[in-house]
Amino acid sequence: MHVKFFSEKELRRIEKDYPKVLSVNETLDLMINNRASITRFGDGEFSILLERKLSFQQSSKLLAQRLMEVLDSPPDPKLLIAITSLEFAAEEQGYEHRRYNFSQWFWLRSWKFIKKHLKRPVYGNAFVSRLKVFEEVPLEKIKSVWDNRDVVFIIPAIGRFVLDKRLFDNVKTSEFVHVPPINAFDSYDEILHEALRHDKEKLYFIAAGPTATVLAFDLHNSGRQAIDMGHLPNCFRQFLGECKAPEKMHLASETNYYLDVA
Repeated sequence: MHVKFFSEKELRRIEKDYPKVLSVNETLDLMINNRASITRFGDGEFSILLERKLSFQQSSKLLAQRLMEVLDSPPDPKLLIAITSLEFAAEEQGYEHRRYNFSQWFWLRSWKFIKKHLKRPVYGNAFVSRLKVFEEVPLEKIKSVWDNRDVVFIIPAIGRFVLDKRLFDNVKTSEFVHVPPINAFDSYDEILHEALRHDKEKLYFIAAGPTATVLAFDLHNSGRQAIDMGHLPNCFRQFLGECKAPEKMHLASETNYYLDVA
């Protein structure tokens, strides 16, 4: 009982101290109207900062340093640093009966370290690439981010990422930079070099785990609009009941398909 009571008090403290996070709708507005780039911090990125292992990206001091550089970067109206919004209260049942979900346990374990680096007055919403966005925003608004745009997709050639035509049939043209599905950061210099070969006016859509967080930041600083949105297509399929949550899918498969556009 004492442990549960302590955890309940700590969750309330986290809610009180947590920074303002835009809604997914507001986050999309900035991406569409301001052509803002977005780089996301979820549990995977924070876990690397905490020196915890991931199944698809080995931790390294350099990756942790780069993630910290992004997180601690000065405010930029054209760059959204996105974190997850808190929704603890929605599952309130009283501390004596609570079964904490993954997000709650994560913040109970990690908040003391992470809070020191959340210094901005407002953050984008990292759920803009997850199931929540399809539950709250019309599909046509989501698709307007890349509507009639030349898009460079920076994605694995083989992996669990599926480039769904129902989402991307409105792009003007598509080009691809392929990244390894596992340990993409090991090839970071090559990925960045290949990406920079493409025109600045194009939209850069990235699916590369924690590597995408750093890459979107670097591409933004080069004058490009880059969006770290990796799970979006699979979350669309999850929303339609066609697949499991992305984390429950196999890392390696041969189910990718690409747009049939010039």
